[in-house]
Amino acid sequence: MMEKGFIAAEKHQSQVPALQMLVALGFTPLSQEETLRLRGARLRNVVLDDVLAEQLMRINRFTHRGREYGFDLEDAHEAMRRLKPTPDRLKGLRGTNQDIYDSLVLG
Repeated sequence: MMEKGFIAAEKHQSQVPALQMLVALGFTPLSQEETLRLRGARLRNVVLDDVLAEQLMRINRFTHRGREYGFDLEDAHEAMRRLKPTPDRLKGLRGTNQDIYDSLVLG
């Protein structure tokens, strides 16, 4: 019978190495308190809106009529609106994360 719940070995075999790799790639780990604050104290908020908007403006550029432009706040908010599910399409933390990932990777 497979045991459900927390498996201590998994933390050391996969979670810790994954976290170390993400930190090495430049990601910043957040405490639960900081994450909750960035979610506006709402656990159902899967996306950290302020972080996403900041990163969208930092890394995204587009070309129009031969000139390159960076995202502004309005562009970032439009991208977020298209990315985030509407309330009728929420599937919980895992399902919503998977949908967002699929949208980013598959288009």
